Amino acid sequence: MSYLPAGSYQVGSPEGSGEPDEHPKRQIRLDAFYMEKHEVTIADYMKFAAVAGENYPEWAKPAGKFNIDTGNEPYYGRLSALLKNCSNCPVIGVTQKDAEAYCASKKRRLPTEAEWEAAARGGAASAFSFGEDMGQAGDYAWIETNSGGEPHPVGMKKPNKYGLYDMHGNVWEMVADYYDAQAYSNGGGGDPQGPAGRENVIRGGSWAFEAAAMRSANRASTYKANDDIGFRCAVSAISVQ
Repeated sequence: MSYLPAGSYQVGSPEGSGEPDEHPKRQIRLDAFYMEKHEVTIADYMKFAAVAGENYPEWAKPAGKFNIDTGNEPYYGRLSALLKNCSNCPVIGVTQKDAEAYCASKKRRLPTEAEWEAAARGGAASAFSFGEDMGQAGDYAWIETNSGGEPHPVGMKKPNKYGLYDMHGNVWEMVADYYDAQAYSNGGGGDPQGPAGRENVIRGGSWAFEAAAMRSANRASTYKANDDIGFRCAVSAISVQ
């Protein structure tokens, strides 16, 4: 895991850039925390699900309609070979509750949206952790233009300055917060905690989206599992002392 010390971090986009739900740009205070360096892999997640006997991804849920071997819904079928053979690819097809259960099994949790953005920025105030130039995207991320239409093993691209891999691209990452379009304008300067709601926030873009979607401040949301959404866990520093 990578350590992010307590202190002041930037979230949001400056006026004239980004989307309305990313404004205003502001400084927030966060307590120290750790973030997993990689997205949770299929291998690690499936070990957890086998022990738990539940929380299976949609594509592996026994008797589930999306099961890639027995289901009648072909949604994950195109990726079936990858899902069966790429153990180091990020797990997909899980819900927020599944992700929370996995993190809890490791005495961790999903990061808050504020923690995720602070970690993704890698200390940079620019649109991406590596600067403003989208021409560098391929060095750091699997996105629509270089992914070949599928996720890839974690950790194959360059990390950011915090040592975190795939914060841009590969799969969207779920966080603990529910989506609120006004969250940035309503939030204070302390450690922000998201509102209750229906759709959980996802961040970072994915293999199926263009480079602009992976901006550090870009916000999106969903209420269901998907073939390009995964997660990673975090833990408060005080919890491991």
